[in-house]
Amino acid sequence: MGIRELLNVTAVALAASAVILAVAWPNLADAVGNGSSQLRPLIPAPGGKTSAAGETTLEALGCRFTLAADKAEHHSDGSPVLALRATNLTDRPVEARLRLQILASRRPSPMARILPLPETVWSQDCTVFLQPSEMKSLKIVANAQVAADTVVTYAMSAGELAARGSQ
Repeated sequence: MGIRELLNVTAVALAASAVILAVAWPNLADAVGNGSSQLRPLIPAPGGKTSAAGETTLEALGCRFTLAADKAEHHSDGSPVLALRATNLTDRPVEARLRLQILASRRPSPMARILPLPETVWSQDCTVFLQPSEMKSLKIVANAQVAADTVVTYAMSAGELAARGSQ
C-alpha cells in the first residue's frame, strides 16, 4: 500500500468518525462538565427530536410517535417499561412498523480521550394500527437489564427515519 492510499484511508476514517460523533452521540462534554444527569443529543436524528422531558418524538407515515421511559414504573424483574404514544395525523387508516431500541454505554471518564460507544441491549419490532385521527398509548416491557452507572439511549425508527434521546 502506497502513501497515497494510506492517506486516503486515514481521511475517510477520520471523516466517518467525526460524522458519527456529531450526529449519533449526545453532547457528553457539557453533561460531564456541569454534572447533569440529563444528556441531550448534539444534533437530533433526521425526522426526530428530543423534548425537555426526555421524550423522543418521531413524525413518520403521517403519524406522530412519542417514546419515553416510564420512570414511575418498572417490571417486577427490574426491566424498564417504555411508554409509546402514537397519533394518526391523517384521515386514513395507518399501519406503522416501528423498531424500538435501548442502547447503553458506560459513563465516560472526564479524562477519557475516546467516548465509549453505545451497545444495543434491547430491540423490538412492533406494528401499530391506527384509525384516522386515533391516538393510542402502549406500555412495553423491555426485557433488558441496564446497570445504574450507564448512559441509556432510547431510539425508535420507522423506515429510514429515526429518533433518539438519552435519559
